Amino acid sequence: MENAITDSVENGDSEQQNSKVKRDLRYIYSHDTYNWIQNFLSDLKKAHKDTESLRYLIHGLGDKLKLIALKKNFKKLNKHALISSYSQAKNRVLIFDNEGTLSNFMKQKEINKKVGPSERILKALGKLCEDKKNTVYVITGRPQEVVYTWFKSVDNLGLAAEYGAKMRSPGSIVWETYYSTKSDWKETAKDIMSGYSERTEGSQIVEKESSVVFLYREAEVELGSYQAKELVSHLDFLLQPYMDEMEICEGIGYVEVKPIGINKGTALYRVIESVFENKGPVDFILAIGDDSSDENMFKMVRMMKKQKSRTLLNSKIPAFTCTLGIKPSSASYFLLDASKVVSLLEHINGEGQKEKRIQSCDDIFKVSKLVNNSQLKSRLKGLVNLDKLEDDDED
Repeated sequence: MENAITDSVENGDSEQQNSKVKRDLRYIYSHDTYNWIQNFLSDLKKAHKDTESLRYLIHGLGDKLKLIALKKNFKKLNKHALISSYSQAKNRVLIFDNEGTLSNFMKQKEINKKVGPSERILKALGKLCEDKKNTVYVITGRPQEVVYTWFKSVDNLGLAAEYGAKMRSPGSIVWETYYSTKSDWKETAKDIMSGYSERTEGSQIVEKESSVVFLYREAEVELGSYQAKELVSHLDFLLQPYMDEMEICEGIGYVEVKPIGINKGTALYRVIESVFENKGPVDFILAIGDDSSDENMFKMVRMMKKQKSRTLLNSKIPAFTCTLGIKPSSASYFLLDASKVVSLLEHINGEGQKEKRIQSCDDIFKVSKLVNNSQLKSRLKGLVNLDKLEDDDED
């Protein structure tokens, strides 16, 4: 170090030093203020809003106010269009996330008490599974034993646990494994998570057969989010040697380290592949989820449609990918919350109150034609029109 400083002082006017100065001067002369301004303005022009393919919404209040960019074709799911496509299809695949979609998020202590989906959910799924044209799956991140306990009462329902690491086909009692049992990274990830769990009150570590999770849904919101970001950065750095075996995933209230290539998108592909082998090309897809992990399903459906995979899918297949809430998503449609999902399933099953109400009014109107009473007909028309207005508001 001393020799370098001495050499620098003694040879300050050397030819090498002069060449460095000349190089720096050339850069300054060719990158003056005017040049910088021109480049800046050019970048500014390129950074305009994409109003052709995107629309922009203001979301939040106060310091949480933000601008959200949504695809222009991203719209509320039209259940009439969906049911119309559903009724014409002969080989359907319907895939659902559970928590946040079919049911509310559950605390770990509730899971241990075997509190699962409501009877209304189970009944709706059961009726869907009765139709031989349907292949119905629930794909969730929960462990195999928990998923089985929740849905064992529904016959012919396909189940995928741990994002598809473990899968059970409709009507089968055998669970198939789709991940490598080699997991040296699990203990390392668990040790790192332990430190964060100790200093994040309300958080816990959940170890599954294929993965390990830092769960912070019950922690204070801001503290949990901050610790999760720090944890992801820490894991990303320390697990570099295992990046060809595992991946780090974030979702609502959790950070998970799991085998690479195991996600809801690959699980959906396996389902469609299996359906094709047993029943032929799929001609209707409905995939609904609310979390970032469900985005893999939506992307997979879009990719398969773009590739026009006529081996697995019929051409021009109606595919309804749906997220919950208005937010940036790879899904084509949205529903507002989980209650709308249950209502949609009941409408598909022909049990929706709206469907019954319209049918009832139509039947009365037909009867009124047999009764030669213009005043009665007028009143009944008013009832039918009122019913239509209510339906339009509901949509």
